[in-house]
Amino acid sequence: MSEAVDEKLRRNELAALLDELDAKYGPPARSAKSWAKKVLARSSWTPVLIAFERADPRMPALLREVLRQGTRLIVPATVLGQVWRDGARQTC
Repeated sequence: MSEAVDEKLRRNELAALLDELDAKYGPPARSAKSWAKKVLARSSWTPVLIAFERADPRMPALLREVLRQGTRLIVPATVLGQVWRDGARQTC
């Protein structure tokens, strides 16, 4: 039960952060929302991690879609290692 409560708190905190971003910069563009849905349908997480690292403006749309779907972002350690090892040389 504690894990479920912790998960809900994390989701609420993320939603609040995204609301702050929307208030400051406006809601994500429709193209960003479409991109987010496509990204979540993929199995390749390397471009997503690179986009996070580069503060891609589409990332709030991706996180909103994750919250809307009620899914979790689970990134394999090998993918994280690939991006972390040399992110400066990666391209999206």
